[in-house]
Amino acid sequence: MWDDLLPPSHAYVVRDVPPYGRIRHDDDVYPHTLKGLLKALAEATYRSCTGTAQEVSVREPGQPGTVIRRYVNGREVPLG
Repeated sequence: MWDDLLPPSHAYVVRDVPPYGRIRHDDDVYPHTLKGLLKALAEATYRSCTGTAQEVSVREPGQPGTVIRRYVNGREVPLG
């Protein structure tokens, strides 16, 4: 029902954040819905338990994406 209000190009993206700022290209993309957000947050938490920091960002048309959460060792950490 509410999915019609958002452009289809909006999405949540989970990505690895290795040391030294190099980002690998194994991003997972989830739809820009509440269910997609919950799946993205759960996936980032789970994947961060392996020791690789994870970021969840919102991809918007024409923008590089806005990081909304970061996880390290299964826990959310400040974005600063």
